[in-house]
Amino acid sequence: MNVCPNVPRKVQTQPTPPKALERNEQNRLLREVERRGKQRDVALVRLLLSCGLRVSEAVLLQVSDLDIGERHGKLTVRQGKGNKWREVPVPPEARRALKEWLDERERRYNACLFLFPIRMVAISPPGAWSKPLKTMAALPAWTYIRTYCAIMVRDIKW
Repeated sequence: MNVCPNVPRKVQTQPTPPKALERNEQNRLLREVERRGKQRDVALVRLLLSCGLRVSEAVLLQVSDLDIGERHGKLTVRQGKGNKWREVPVPPEARRALKEWLDERERRYNACLFLFPIRMVAISPPGAWSKPLKTMAALPAWTYIRTYCAIMVRDIKW
């Protein structure tokens, strides 16, 4: 005879959501990328952290999607989640990294349309990172977006 028929036998726990990177983790990641990575990796990480893009959105960006100058910057995400497009502001640190990458990119991949190409084609999200950075920069998918949101909330002047 079952004494407690309404008590569940196993309690299911929610998996912990991905966390945002703390400021010191962001700085450590950026230092390592700048020290060990290529200019492409620096620009990609800066873009992900400061613009809140998904890796899949960033690797599909074309050069024509980017509009940056000394005092302004925006990029157009044409193939976002659900095939939606949006315009995103590009802050100064990301603009500087992108300008340096664009100079190098022009010498190596001038004829390619994509902003972050490998062998003249767009890279896939798993292939976004160069070999030295695969374990360091390939964080869970939502980490960059949550970090971007945490930065935005932290920097709001309440």
